[in-house]
Amino acid sequence: MNNPQPQYDDEIDLFELMQTIWEGKAWVILLTVISTGLGGLYIAVTPTVYEISISARVHADADADADAKILQLIQQNSDLPWTSNSKTKTLTVETKTPLEPEKYTTDLESASERAKATLLQSYEDELKQISKLAPSLLGTEAVAATVLRNQRFINSFKTREGQIASFSFPVESVKSPKTKLVLALTFVLGGMLGVLGVLVKSAYQNRAKRA
Repeated sequence: MNNPQPQYDDEIDLFELMQTIWEGKAWVILLTVISTGLGGLYIAVTPTVYEISISARVHADADADADAKILQLIQQNSDLPWTSNSKTKTLTVETKTPLEPEKYTTDLESASERAKATLLQSYEDELKQISKLAPSLLGTEAVAATVLRNQRFINSFKTREGQIASFSFPVESVKSPKTKLVLALTFVLGGMLGVLGVLVKSAYQNRAKRA
């Protein structure tokens, strides 16, 4: 005589699943509200960090092959903690207390003047060193190109007081916290936790009924 084998129903009834979630919608809504509220509380207590961005235009006649060097010099000569990106030609600074937009531009213009003085001095020093080379080296193409570059820079910016870079108007944006992102994530997380809790509760109750 064969013993009857227990049969298990492994198929998922989507309509029954949706009905279970619908019946437990109060828990889903409650957890969603709580989670979103915690996200809002995090935003409220977290200090806002602003990012100030300024696009820089390095003038070609300054030194077309040294944009990154010029931006770095401007950054180093600034009174503010700027970071530079030579690829996008932008300077950015993060702060919790933004200044007046004009102060950022003024700071970079002053830093640009100091950077120009540093470059002028370095090119003049380099020309002095080149002048001490042996006559056989002075006639080489590499030395001639260096001399021409240095003289072009010096003549361009020492005689007519030109700027090595110009700057756009500062753009202010919120770096953190990302309000929309935080609220969206906490909303979705709360809904998922609510649905999961309802399904776990339903599964536990069904198992208790079979016992």
